Amino acid sequence: AVVSTQSTGNKKLAMETVKQYVEELMLAVDPKVYPIDAGHEPIDFTSLFPFWEEREDVKRFSQEKAVTPAVTSGRRTSINTAYQLLTRTEYSLEELRQKPEGVDPAKLEDYLSEEEFMNVFGMHRKEFKELPEWKRNDFKILHKLY
Repeated sequence: AVVSTQSTGNKKLAMETVKQYVEELMLAVDPKVYPIDAGHEPIDFTSLFPFWEEREDVKRFSQEKAVTPAVTSGRRTSINTAYQLLTRTEYSLEELRQKPEGVDPAKLEDYLSEEEFMNVFGMHRKEFKELPEWKRNDFKILHKLY
């Protein structure tokens, strides 16, 4: 089976649905279900349809927004691995500057570990949240988290 959706929310929902289906039927621990992005559908999927149009524009767009390079590189990533990537709760400062899929771009600072948050902002999260919004935004711009 293949899960192919474009938005992060839809990807999470599709993967959760598949995982729940597999668990309820007590199938394999790591089933042969692979997430793919639009434009990167494997031949065993496209051959199920009498007509399939390959679109380079969709492939390029999807490549830029991929959860993980393995999803669009032709290698198959398990649905469990891809789901873990979409549901991460902590990222490094450098990773957040790339705006990874699945994070709220307006709250990038929320994905820093406590230690890295202190290193970046020089204060605890609670202190940061108590600052006026304009001041928090200045800090976020300064650290390229905006």
